[in-house]
Amino acid sequence: MKNNLNSKPSNDYHEKASLYSHHQIEGTLKIAYKALETLLTKYKIIGEKTLDFGCGSGRSTRYLKNKVVCVEGADINQDMLALAHESDPFARYNKIENNHISARNAQFDFVFSSLVLFELSSLFEMQAVFKEIHRVMQFNGFFISIVVAEDFYQHDWVSIATDFPENKNPKSGDKVRIKIKEINLELNDYYWTREDYQKAAQMAGLSLIESVMPKADKQDGVFWLSEVDFSPYLVLVMKKTMALKAINEVASDRNMAQIPELGYLREVERSSVIISRAVLGNQYSGDRCEFSELELLMGKGNKSKFHKLISSEKFKFIEGKDLVLHVIEATTGEYQRVLLGEEEERAVKEFTVPTNSWIAEEFIAQEGYALVSARTSPGFHPDDTREATKEELIKKVGDQKEALDVIERIYAEAEVVSSAVQCVSPS
Repeated sequence: MKNNLNSKPSNDYHEKASLYSHHQIEGTLKIAYKALETLLTKYKIIGEKTLDFGCGSGRSTRYLKNKVVCVEGADINQDMLALAHESDPFARYNKIENNHISARNAQFDFVFSSLVLFELSSLFEMQAVFKEIHRVMQFNGFFISIVVAEDFYQHDWVSIATDFPENKNPKSGDKVRIKIKEINLELNDYYWTREDYQKAAQMAGLSLIESVMPKADKQDGVFWLSEVDFSPYLVLVMKKTMALKAINEVASDRNMAQIPELGYLREVERSSVIISRAVLGNQYSGDRCEFSELELLMGKGNKSKFHKLISSEKFKFIEGKDLVLHVIEATTGEYQRVLLGEEEERAVKEFTVPTNSWIAEEFIAQEGYALVSARTSPGFHPDDTREATKEELIKKVGDQKEALDVIERIYAEAEVVSSAVQCVSPS
């Protein structure tokens, strides 16, 4: 980004953009990117949709293009973006304006920033940046940021000089100065600690899961200065694990109707193509549209009773906590517990309900919400669904203890209003 979103920039890159663009991932900086490669492998980050936040002249974006599936850059400085386009005219670069990245909510599964956060002059500004990153990240997406270590300004490095008066015993928010030796460019930054970054991130809904302080290897064949004994960089690994909005705010934003016990529902799409009953068969009470799609939003204590659809139903995770799908095959009684989401390794993002199966949705987390979609083919109609009785389910599952416990818990509470789905039924 090479300056922060709102306040006076710590450096004038209008004048220095061309010079800065010659700063490559070599020398001291290479230590941080070597650590980045290890982290990408460790967390299995392939970056199908990656944002290089604060891409500058595109140096880090071009680097990421060789490591992840798809990446685009964003920066506040138009001069930097022009140089990025010049170096890679086929890449996508966006300008950050009015604190806003030109991207939809939850667009990226991986966000990266290199040498950006320490150019923000206050924790308030840092929190604003984190919130915008939170907005464009998928739930449980990763954010990795390279910043400098707290004692960075007390040592001399192969690529960077730090011997300036401002760097003596700095405190959080103080201005500090460096010089990039290879291009003879002096830059002003702000001093922040690991705790400062973590605090701002937490306030924005991001959790710090690991911080790495890499050092140089004596066998690198480089005549290192302080790099072998001290780490020049701090690499922060964060995840979007918290929702900044309450469930009722999410429901309001998406114009969803509240359903007792179940949560919130809305129909998002209904095909205009009509399939006649003669083609569908007598199990349907009339003609149906080709498909329809609902969104289901569930929070603490929300669940549904076991029900069965005639039509095929495919669930897809959108964001939030994992949602439990309890599935009982209606013929054999075999029980299956499915985690729809991203939190646990065994969770899946999509699940198609097996034909002729009972299903019940349940939100088991103590906070947050789960937002999922359910696509039905042919399109949903209330006549095509039936609720199971507790007695028939118990008889069906036999001695499967886990299934029996689920049935007892689901049916112990007050009944879900049977007409709940009417709010999304076709007129």
